[in-house]
Amino acid sequence: MTQQKESGVLITIGPTKDLTKVFAIYEAENEATVRQLIEADPYWQNGIWTEYDVKEWIQAF
Repeated sequence: MTQQKESGVLITIGPTKDLTKVFAIYEAENEATVRQLIEADPYWQNGIWTEYDVKEWIQAF
């Protein structure tokens, strides 16, 4: 994640206040790229993250 943050692809990541979810914002060319980044993460590969959704986000300002 540090490398993704330094390269600018990972904008931010952190848990929700109730600690039930993790929320991240990626700057990527397409959904497939985001999915590759998530699935290459040790948290995904070791079963800590067990599901995820990718939603396209439109920044208002």
